[in-house]
Amino acid sequence: MISQTKSCVLVTAFDKSTLFITNLVAGDISHNTQRNHALLPLHQVLIALRFYASGSFLQVIGDTFVVDKSTVSRVITAVSGFNSKTAPPYQVAFDERQMHHN
Repeated sequence: MISQTKSCVLVTAFDKSTLFITNLVAGDISHNTQRNHALLPLHQVLIALRFYASGSFLQVIGDTFVVDKSTVSRVITAVSGFNSKTAPPYQVAFDERQMHHN
């Protein structure tokens, strides 16, 4: 388990767009349960973003985040299908400097 201090350091390392996406979908993907250590919305968004960026196998992403591949599948489905009818439309733009960074 990550200590609170390390958790704060990790969260501040994320860029604004990751936190923006998390805040946008958190209401639709959060689980109000104390059972089975439900994944936080931030973790779910990070799993989905890793999948979108790499196109890797679910098992590989699951191994990276130490979750089962069925959990990865459910997370990707949840994050991808959040209630887009209530969210305003957004256009995704990539920074070309980052895209061409070797």
